[in-house]
Amino acid sequence: MTMFKKKRADAHIKEGNECFIFGQYAQAADAYKKAVAINPDDPAAYFNMAITYDNLGQYADAVQAYKRATALAPDNAHAHCGMGYALFNLARYEEAVAACEQAVAIEPEYALAYYDMGKALGAIGRHAEAVSAYEKAIDIRFDYALAYYEMGLALNALEQYPEAIIAFKRAIASKPKTDNYYRRLANAEPVFEWKDNISPYKKPVAIKADAADSHLGMAIAYSKLEQYSEAVEALKKVADGKPDSAEAYYRLAEMHEKLGENIKAVMAYKMFLSLENKGQNADAARARIDELSEE
Repeated sequence: MTMFKKKRADAHIKEGNECFIFGQYAQAADAYKKAVAINPDDPAAYFNMAITYDNLGQYADAVQAYKRATALAPDNAHAHCGMGYALFNLARYEEAVAACEQAVAIEPEYALAYYDMGKALGAIGRHAEAVSAYEKAIDIRFDYALAYYEMGLALNALEQYPEAIIAFKRAIASKPKTDNYYRRLANAEPVFEWKDNISPYKKPVAIKADAADSHLGMAIAYSKLEQYSEAVEALKKVADGKPDSAEAYYRLAEMHEKLGENIKAVMAYKMFLSLENKGQNADAARARIDELSEE
């Protein structure tokens, strides 16, 4: 390739990076397409294109771009992990697990890859393996709030409720360092080598588990352990954090019933109905209000 063509390709990548950082993903994708049309052997351009497709929700296109990136740079763990993320979003869970396994084989201290692997394993019911993946992520990033949260969900699925409660509490307490949890663009500036070419252009993935979601998971675990008062307190925190959570009020009503607190149960059912007045649960809530009001 001539120096002139390389400079043109690099200029398109720079344009794509600038569009990406401002959330102009369609324009960024177009710029990366122009770059690979000129230089089809640049793994960074395909990698950036793939992340852009992720942000556009075009996961099938992202997978194709990741495949090209990994073919050109097979030792880049970030591209394999990114492919796992895109495959997960296409419900291709077994393939997602395999991609994440490839990522950690290359980079054993890759917390995000273990997290993504855990998500894919959980989606196909392999909850014990998912817990192991989350534990590895946490061993690398002790403050990985989302890994604690997802581990709590997996432990609930395994009916290991005391352990799940501990995981949810840690998710709530964790204060992660956000810089450690970015899916980053690769910088195509010629002064960088592929393994080191991480640019400041990046979009963060969610790294802090929503406290309300963790409290909900905790409440479910408490209810399974028949610790209804603790479940009530957890559900109140869900309602505080997400006042439009119909599920929280329905479960809260059920817990008040378990405790014999019928007036509070009726109030919670009414709050539920103010948020969700159609469907099977709505019909059940009306029936419970009628029955409890007669007692």
